[in-house]
Amino acid sequence: MPSEKRVGQVPLRPREILADVGIKAEQLRDIYHVESPLEETDTRTLILRLLYRLARMPQRNLEYWAQKNERPENALWNGATPIGDVFALRGVLREINAFTLNDADQMKFGKKQVFRCQLSLPSSAGTRPAILYTSTVPIRLPLDEPVDAACGALAIFAGNDDATGNPLFIADRLAWYPDSLLGDLKMDVSLLENVQNSKPLRGEEYEAFYQMLAAARRSAADELPRRAYNQLRYETGELQAALMKLENNAVPLTEDEQLEKKVLETRLDYMRKNASHPFVPLVEHPDRFNGELIMLRGTAYRIVKVRVTEPEIRKRLGINHYFQIDMRVNLEHKVKLITSRTAEGESAKIREEKIVTQHPATFCALSLPPGMPTGDHLLEPIRVAGFYFKNWQYQTAQMRDDQAAERVAPMLIGREPVWDVRKRSELEKYGGVIVGMLFLLVLAGIWGIVWWTGRSDIAFGKKIRAASVGDAPPVFDTELENIEISFPFDEGPKTPPGADRENDA
Repeated sequence: MPSEKRVGQVPLRPREILADVGIKAEQLRDIYHVESPLEETDTRTLILRLLYRLARMPQRNLEYWAQKNERPENALWNGATPIGDVFALRGVLREINAFTLNDADQMKFGKKQVFRCQLSLPSSAGTRPAILYTSTVPIRLPLDEPVDAACGALAIFAGNDDATGNPLFIADRLAWYPDSLLGDLKMDVSLLENVQNSKPLRGEEYEAFYQMLAAARRSAADELPRRAYNQLRYETGELQAALMKLENNAVPLTEDEQLEKKVLETRLDYMRKNASHPFVPLVEHPDRFNGELIMLRGTAYRIVKVRVTEPEIRKRLGINHYFQIDMRVNLEHKVKLITSRTAEGESAKIREEKIVTQHPATFCALSLPPGMPTGDHLLEPIRVAGFYFKNWQYQTAQMRDDQAAERVAPMLIGREPVWDVRKRSELEKYGGVIVGMLFLLVLAGIWGIVWWTGRSDIAFGKKIRAASVGDAPPVFDTELENIEISFPFDEGPKTPPGADRENDA
């Protein structure tokens, strides 16, 4: 198959890959000649074959030729548009209709439903309706009712419908760009629906992982920490309002309300002191936070550069490496950590409990601050602002029953950590010079005092000599003259030093 062969710099066109499996552009014309393609056996089979092949087509081929076929908004979808070419659609989703397949099609193509999506695409006249047939739609979007959501797709153009003139497209999945920071950064947030918390990283999650890294790279420098801090301020205000509501309650608080009040006080105190999100909810309820922007403060104990070996990711997204930062985060309160495991050769689970005040976390970053060290056994204070990917399970260096012990930790993805190392101020930078100058000034002051004192002694001596008569010595106190001073030296024999030692020798 062409899709399985090694290709050069330019990937094969999707329509060439489809032609190799017997799906040619001429056949696609049958789709728009039929009023309800999914209800007609032949066109339904053709659409299902296309969906089956698109799901297995290299993503790079679709993205490369969609970029080559990029169209301005004022371009018309008409007979001049090549059928079978791939395009990157960006528009608004209006409605999703689900069609359940019969048993024969379910067995043959491995899917229970296909979806017909009504879109509004931008055009020179405002917007233009379009129809998209796809295998996958976001779970959180409703079916068979009006929708207003930003969406997109890498889709094959199948022509214009005869009845309405609207363009028809076929794509493997419908991308969703909700009103959130990840949506603004053009990440398909529906990819996170494949993420499973409290489990190891799976192959089905790699696309979401690398797409989140690419979205972080599209953010501006320092945008994620700034937005996370503003979000913290807003959430702090919300918690403060909830706490004041409980404190001003005229009725005595119930036991549950007292517990809630205590939790609010603890979290508010933690958020204000650490300028970070509370950590415990990230572990207790990870499904609530997938894709959310989170800020944490902790200590990095291990930083490793991870090289991306998948050629598709390197070519498509331009990501050659990232840094895995393992860190410890202080908890807002003591937590009882309960784990269960099964010993080798036994069926009963062993329950283990311990009290912890710290918990591991992982931050995957595209770059590091200048001068930040890498390796093991680090103690680097950091703050991280990133998107919560999942609560992932990983193996540690500790052994248990001859196997590597496993732990779970929140994984965040962002652009770069903030290294909380206090920078030297201007005074500290020039402190050595200033101290040296002060020392010289002190020495100069001491020399000046000594010099001035010496001058005073000389002048005083001159005055004394001038006051005396002739060469007569000065007159001292007579009491001092009558004192006898004696030095009781022993008058021994007058022998030269060392004479006795010579005789002894």
